[in-house]
Amino acid sequence: MLNNQVQKLAWMTALAVVWVNVPVLAEDNQKPISKISQLSDIEKPATNIQQ
Repeated sequence: MLNNQVQKLAWMTALAVVWVNVPVLAEDNQKPISKISQLSDIEKPATNIQQ
């Protein structure tokens, strides 16, 4: 009975390690942001009829 509990604990630990590491590995493949837009780059909308 104790052996079965140890085996279940080992499986749960292994699954937890894989579950935590998979998203971390996926993040490594993303490209870095080359240009970050600035607020001053955004065209301001017209606020009156003349604009």
